[in-house]
Amino acid sequence: MLSVAVLAATVSGWVILTVYDHKIARASIALPHVDVSRPPAVPAGTENWLLVGSDVRTGSDAAKVGGARSDTMMIAHLSSDGTTQIVSIPRDLYLPIPATPTATAAPTAPAGTG
Repeated sequence: MLSVAVLAATVSGWVILTVYDHKIARASIALPHVDVSRPPAVPAGTENWLLVGSDVRTGSDAAKVGGARSDTMMIAHLSSDGTTQIVSIPRDLYLPIPATPTATAAPTAPAGTG
């Protein structure tokens, strides 16, 4: 008898929810279709990795250079076909330039070449 009451309550609840659900007015909130060119999908198995090395100084020059630094940064692209491409990013591009009293970032290419 209890199982019949539970079944009746479940069916009644489903009917009530269905009736009220159909009374709700709905509007689409999807963005309009925009035809733009997108980059091709990345093949499965392709990964990009950021490789960061560390430079922790010990010894006589440890007091001059406090803390730890990243001495190497590389971005590795591992293609799904097994090939790998690596780009190395230099860490220290700061050097004194005679016309300025402090160190500034050095340009990556000579003026007028790039």
